[in-house]
Amino acid sequence: MKFMLFVLPTVPATLEDRRRLRPIGRNNERYQQMLDELRKLAVFADEAGFDVFATTEHHFHSEGYETSVAPLLLYADLAARTKRIKFSPLGLVLPSWDPIRAAEELAVLDHLTKGRIYAGFARGYQDRWVNVLGQQYHATGAPMDGSAVDNHNRRVYEETLKVIKKAWTEEAWDYNGEYYKVPFPYEEGIRRWPVAEWTRTYGAPGEVDEEGVVRKICVVPKPYQSPSAVVPAVLGQREHDPLYGPVGDCAVDPCLLSARFPAPVPALSRGSGGERSQSGAWRERRGLPCRPFRPYRGGGGGALPRDQ
Repeated sequence: MKFMLFVLPTVPATLEDRRRLRPIGRNNERYQQMLDELRKLAVFADEAGFDVFATTEHHFHSEGYETSVAPLLLYADLAARTKRIKFSPLGLVLPSWDPIRAAEELAVLDHLTKGRIYAGFARGYQDRWVNVLGQQYHATGAPMDGSAVDNHNRRVYEETLKVIKKAWTEEAWDYNGEYYKVPFPYEEGIRRWPVAEWTRTYGAPGEVDEEGVVRKICVVPKPYQSPSAVVPAVLGQREHDPLYGPVGDCAVDPCLLSARFPAPVPALSRGSGGERSQSGAWRERRGLPCRPFRPYRGGGGGALPRDQ
């Protein structure tokens, strides 16, 4: 059994402070305090024997909740202060990323830490920021309802994941997808590459054709670990999903610690500016007891009590 410390980076403040210092997410003193707390948590988790330290990826949380805007940069800092614990974004929201940039940054971090990285990916559900950062794909937050908007988000997610896998596992490759093309333009290729002969001689075979046109690319570096070690089969994976099989090869049945409520938690409407993470903070502030949960693999990222 392995243990993960899953952290929602939150700018520390009371509700009164948040009102008085709004937007507290831009308060440098409090943000520095949050970073210090995260460093202490990571060092504690490392010394206590936890296997993984993980956070979400979210943006625009001016209220100070889940200010995990650059998890990979954060992990580079935390890895330098720890000895053995691994780090994992849960997850990088692929409809808001360029997939090659994600593959490169994860691979570099994997090298910096010498294999202390697990990659986690997500579709993204918070419209406030997914709509903005995903505009290159015309993607919005996933409502998880099977609608056209939901299916579009999923198609973008699946295609970007395919591109990341190609970047990690193939030396020279091209891709002609619905949302992403390599090279671009795909049919014409990239004709203005003055050092084509250099690439033809020293680059990956097939990158440049006989006329000096770029037809494929080679993404460097490849991960320090094998791709199957970088992307384990964890939360939300469906065993029948062909996207994961060739990459993730770890059979994992995660168990989450989640609050047991003595009374129903007040609902936060989607239009009120509240997010699911804020209900989690509500539970933490009240010190509610916890019990183990396991993820529901039927879709939507939900969870079921362990005894169901």
